[in-house]
Order: sequence, then structure tokens, then C-alpha cells
Amino acid sequence: MFKKIPRKVKLLISVLLSAVILFFIYRNIDIPEMTRVIGSADRYWFLIFLGLFIPQLLTATFRWNSMTHMIGKVKIPFVTSWHHVVGSYSANLIIPGKMGEVVRIPWMRKHNLQCPILVMVFMEKLLDIFSIVLIMMGSLVYISLESGLKDGMHTGGLIIGLSIIVAFMFVFLFRKAAFRLFERLFPGWVSKQKEDSIYHRTKQSLEYLKDKLPLFLLMSIGLWLVQILEFYVIFRMFGINPGFFEVGFGCSLALLAGAIPVSIAGIGPRDAVIISYFSSFAGTETLAAIGIITILRIVIPALLGLPSFFLQSKK
Repeated sequence: MFKKIPRKVKLLISVLLSAVILFFIYRNIDIPEMTRVIGSADRYWFLIFLGLFIPQLLTATFRWNSMTHMIGKVKIPFVTSWHHVVGSYSANLIIPGKMGEVVRIPWMRKHNLQCPILVMVFMEKLLDIFSIVLIMMGSLVYISLESGLKDGMHTGGLIIGLSIIVAFMFVFLFRKAAFRLFERLFPGWVSKQKEDSIYHRTKQSLEYLKDKLPLFLLMSIGLWLVQILEFYVIFRMFGINPGFFEVGFGCSLALLAGAIPVSIAGIGPRDAVIISYFSSFAGTETLAAIGIITILRIVIPALLGLPSFFLQSKK
């Protein structure tokens, strides 16, 4: 039997994997030229980029506040939800797979929620992934109507997107029958799954969302449209305009790659997809500079969340 990998070892592996991917990405890049490109970024677009964090954090807070009220059946002040959300952004820097939201578990223990906190956190991740996939597929539809699917990544994204959408909708619409069938086919594996396993968390999340999926999915799509707009503004910052839907597809694909829990805060896989997909729109040094600036999407909210993180942890 394999022993569970300690959390510190997982973190070390994630850091090493991110470092290895970044090494292969940047080893042939002209660093002085990339530095010059970063220094030439348009300040006006950079200010717009910073301003977009306000609707992003407010929307994320509103979703969490609504979720704790409508699903957890506990009314929490909006300010408290703000501390929970922005505080967990700080934890994203040290927890693989951008799962910093797990720090909300001890913060929420004093509230008598009717839904397990871990399930609510996992519910957010399901909504995030599904929203990103929907944005990616919507962008792909527009691209296909305008110019057709010419890139190999378009085909890959189409397969991944359709697979996730069909699987999610099938499991959601026929969740009870689907889980019964799965448990009948794999009884041994299911019996070994602990209560906090991904299998049980998914099963519980879909059940709690059964009457509220459209509302929370709409909030989640709005949240991620703001973040796709952040990517678009970053491109404009360097004088590049691939088009909003090109950015919507390419950066959604990059976000999905960054969500795989093998790196730290998605750094490495996300950069690789951006440089690969947008290679026809700009030079490697410019795309590498864009990749570095996109890290600010994680670092800035994390820095803003530090006071909330320490405040909640102290409590």
C-alpha cells in the first residue's frame, strides 16, 4: 500500500515542477530584451489592469457570501466573507493547484453551516472549472465562425471542452443514477474512499447545487469573464490585440492547465500554454513578459489578502 504523500513533500514537488517548466520555457529567451519589453508596458493599460481587481474580488466575495447564506443557511456579514475570500488568495501562493480556499475550513468552524465547509470550497472549484470551460467553448464557437479552427490547440480545446461539458451535465442531470451505476461497477474502489475524498465531495457538491446551479454558475461566469478581461488588458499593455475571443480561448486553456495540481499557483503550465498558443501574435520575449505579468493576477490579490489572512488566522 502507498502511503499518503506529506503536504510539505507535495509543496516541494510542485515548486520543483514549476521551476523545471519555467527553465525549459525561458532558457532560450533573451532576458535583457524581455526586461526591456516589460519596462515598455503601457501605464494606462496597467492602471486598468489594477482596477479590474476590484470587481473580481467583489464578485468572488458576493458568490461566497451567497453560497454560505443560500446553501450553508448561515448569514455572514459581507465584510467577513471579504476577509475569507481575499485571505484565501494569500494561501494560493503556497498550496498546489490553487486550492488556497481550504484555509477557510478552520475560519468557518464557528459557524454552524448545514453544508460541510470542505464541500462548499470544492463546490466553488467545480463552478470555476465549468465556467472557464464554457467561456473557452463560447470563444471557440466565435473563432470557428470567423476564421475556422486552424490551430491544433483549437482541436484539443474542443475535445477537452466538450468532454467536460457532456460529463458534467450528464452527471448533474442524472446524478443519482450515475453515482449508483458507478458504485455498482466499482464497489471495491468506492468502499475505500474516505468521506473527504474527491469522489464524495463531488457527489455532495452536485446534490447541494441541484436547485441553485444556474444562479451560482452565472456568478462564476461573471467572475471569470472579469479575469479573462484582465488577460486581454495585459496583452494590450504590450501593444498586442489578438482579439477578445482569441484571448478568451487561449487564456482559458492556460487557466485549465494551471489548475492541474502539479505546480505552484499554476506557474509554469499556464506560461507554456500562453507562449505556445499566442506565438503567431507576438515574439517569444514579449509573450514571456506577458507570462510574467500574469503572475501579478495571483501575487497582487495575495498581497491584498495578507491582512485578512493574519486576522482570520489569529481569530
